[in-house]
Amino acid sequence: MKGVRQRTVIVGAAQGIGKAVAQLLGVCGHELVLADVQVDRLAVVASDLRTRGAEVSAHHLDLDDTDSIAKTFDEVGAVSGLVSTAAAMHSADPLTVDPAQFEEVLKLNLIGNYALAQAAARSMISHNSAGSIVVVTSAAARRPHPNIGVYAASKAAVTQALRVLGLATQPYGIRINTVAPTATRTEMLTNEASHGTGVVPEYVNDPDDIANVIAFLLSPASRAINLREIPLDGGTLLGL
Repeated sequence: MKGVRQRTVIVGAAQGIGKAVAQLLGVCGHELVLADVQVDRLAVVASDLRTRGAEVSAHHLDLDDTDSIAKTFDEVGAVSGLVSTAAAMHSADPLTVDPAQFEEVLKLNLIGNYALAQAAARSMISHNSAGSIVVVTSAAARRPHPNIGVYAASKAAVTQALRVLGLATQPYGIRINTVAPTATRTEMLTNEASHGTGVVPEYVNDPDDIANVIAFLLSPASRAINLREIPLDGGTLLGL
């Protein structure tokens, strides 16, 4: 598809992995549709990318609000790609955690990201456009760590839910994959350390490492990859 410009929605683009993805795709020539709940930080990222020559629009999007998700896709029109790096971290003693906290985290990490992928897929289908959807999950979905059971469960759940969604979108030429990194050098990792989650990273990724994999999954070069979870763990979780 040389010469065809891709319009890609990146949710969670105000910082961390999402910001790294936006920076890389901007260099690669994508038209960027950036979305985040942190609109002030997002505006700074968008402004910086424009100075580098990227075509960028910025939108407020809250995964906790399905109307916000629908509004964003109504505003942007046809897209060829979606990346979601948005997530809520949660740490608690599994013996004392309030079950209500499961609902809060699942609403964002599972329901929010599923609704996002669903909206992107519907938009692609309505515009008769093939595309690629990539959602960042976590290696925690495969290997348990102390105190992050709620978070890990939400990541495992969204991984499987997206596989099922991908079965429905496959006939339309829409691929859905997930990327499951171990710890990544972002503000979330810093917050985990300060709150003492008990997580000892086996391997620590740089955001740029994850962005490179996501860029590949969005490209036609990855057309044979679908319904897959791509582990980014430096080989430390081999066999899990």
